[in-house]
Amino acid sequence: MSQFKLRKIYLKNWMTVREQEIEFPSQGLVFVSGVDESTQFESIGSGKTSLGEALCIAVCGIRGRYATLGHYSTNEKGNTLVRVEGNFQDKDLTIEMGYKYKEMSKTGEGLRFTLGDTLISRSHVDLTRDELSQTLGITPEVALWSVYVDGDRLDFSSLSQTQAVELMMSALGQPSWSTYYDKAKKTLTELKSDVTAKSSSRETLLELIETTKQGIIKAGETLERERVTFESQKEAMEKQLADAQSKLKDTQDKITERATSRKEIKAKIKKIEDSLADQNKAMEIEEMRLRNEKAIISHEKKPLTQLESQLSNEHYRSDLDLKSLKLKPKECPTCKKPWDKGPSDSDIEKATGKVTESVGKLKEIRSKIEEVNLREEAKQAEIDEQQKRQRQLNVKDQVRGFSSELDALDKLDNKAASECTNLSVQIALLNKGPSDVSVVKAQGILDSKNASLVEYEDKVAVTTLELEENKQLCQVVEYWSGAFNSSGIPNMVLSRSVDPLNQVSMALSHRMSGGTLGISYETTKELSSGAEKNCLNIRVKNSRGASRVTGNSKGESGLTNLIVAETITEVGRVSSRIGFRWYDEVVNSQDPKVRRCILSYLKETAQRLGILIFVVDHHPEVSNYADHVLRATKSKEGVTTFSWV
Repeated sequence: MSQFKLRKIYLKNWMTVREQEIEFPSQGLVFVSGVDESTQFESIGSGKTSLGEALCIAVCGIRGRYATLGHYSTNEKGNTLVRVEGNFQDKDLTIEMGYKYKEMSKTGEGLRFTLGDTLISRSHVDLTRDELSQTLGITPEVALWSVYVDGDRLDFSSLSQTQAVELMMSALGQPSWSTYYDKAKKTLTELKSDVTAKSSSRETLLELIETTKQGIIKAGETLERERVTFESQKEAMEKQLADAQSKLKDTQDKITERATSRKEIKAKIKKIEDSLADQNKAMEIEEMRLRNEKAIISHEKKPLTQLESQLSNEHYRSDLDLKSLKLKPKECPTCKKPWDKGPSDSDIEKATGKVTESVGKLKEIRSKIEEVNLREEAKQAEIDEQQKRQRQLNVKDQVRGFSSELDALDKLDNKAASECTNLSVQIALLNKGPSDVSVVKAQGILDSKNASLVEYEDKVAVTTLELEENKQLCQVVEYWSGAFNSSGIPNMVLSRSVDPLNQVSMALSHRMSGGTLGISYETTKELSSGAEKNCLNIRVKNSRGASRVTGNSKGESGLTNLIVAETITEVGRVSSRIGFRWYDEVVNSQDPKVRRCILSYLKETAQRLGILIFVVDHHPEVSNYADHVLRATKSKEGVTTFSWV
């Protein structure tokens, strides 16, 4: 009884299938036939193989014709879904695989499966696939020889010894010993490299310790020299401090003396200013009176100026009227006769009188303005004379000599203030004493070297301990590496399995070839060193043909590889885990007798194990052995549908 029983599959936008659900029978031999209505061929390209690929990629993760699901998508546009439903250990199992299917992945491939009520979908498709493979207990490599058997891809002789042994070990449910060996070998190499590195590091540390000890002696000598220099600088700066303080006191005393002289000079200036104050006040009063009189005269001129502006406007208008009358014609422009519209002499005379009158008035008012201007200028001359007399009593002229003395004192004080500032800064710096940066730096170097010495000695102790541990670990890993290599555990497992392999293989050979072929295996190869190398070779017993697979005919080679596939399936008890198999054109190169033996064996196997076996073939006689017929029909529009016949 298989752990996984297939119930149905749902396809959407998979190759030429747009959307279809197929329910499967519980067991039996299923002949998958095809009809292609779009071409002259009867069944080629109808979509039979694509169904098997959808089933086996979703369930077992095999690699089909294409490396990615995107190539299986209809026109590679996406929205592709393959959903396989079945039963696993009395629980419902649903496997969903898609490409650009929005519920799983909008941008690429997606995979998830539901076992019972538990939905499993990891962060990456590969992680989900690994978990599904562990759940079903079958790897994609074994599935290519036991679940999805493609007659065009079966070629055991093309596998390397490593691949052949790994395949058989995986079918036997054994771990990947070669992987363990590679990891052990890699670990051993890394450990040896680490031992070499730690040995080199230890020698380097010992050299650093010796160098650091010499550096400590030199750093101590440098520190002592810096301390002597520091004390010498300290004594010199104390002497400089006393000199600077003395100079500062002398300069400040001179500033005090000049301050007394400045007070005496300012008292003399004050006395002169007081004696001239009354005369200045009287002159200022006289000047103010003259300015008031000038302001009265200026006030008289303002209405005269306004009247002059008015009369000037009247003169301009009357003169403009006169010119306009003179410009008007006295004769008709057309007939040259006297024209009553022209100006009369009286009009011109009247306009001329107005111009003369306005000129007279304008001259009269301008004469008055001129008289006011003359009086204003005379008053301004009196003001200027008064200001001249006032300037002659200027206090600055009287005290100019005293001011020069004050300026000289100020210059001396400014220079003294600058000297005081510089001396104060110098005193502040001298009070701090000499810089001990060199002493501190030398002490820091000495402390650092002492700390480095302690650190290096600790590292030497740790490195020595780790080196010894790694040397012991190298011995352990060397033992494991020898155990995992071709002459170790894998060779023992494969050697013990060869007898059951040969028993199953010979029985299958007799059943499927009618006794024509006998397939057996041999497992070891002795090396020049005397050790046995792990290998797996096929021997063909054929009295009428070659004894090696590579020398067989095409039909014999196909039958041999099919027997190898069935041996892997039987020995690995794949049918106890997966309840279906897909055989794609595995009897094409066989003669009718062998083909009938194979089909009879497949039908009997399906009934005996209670599983589904799908056979894709172009020979009509296959339908005679089938319990069910599933037809793939490809329409003229290129769309594939499946139906039970």
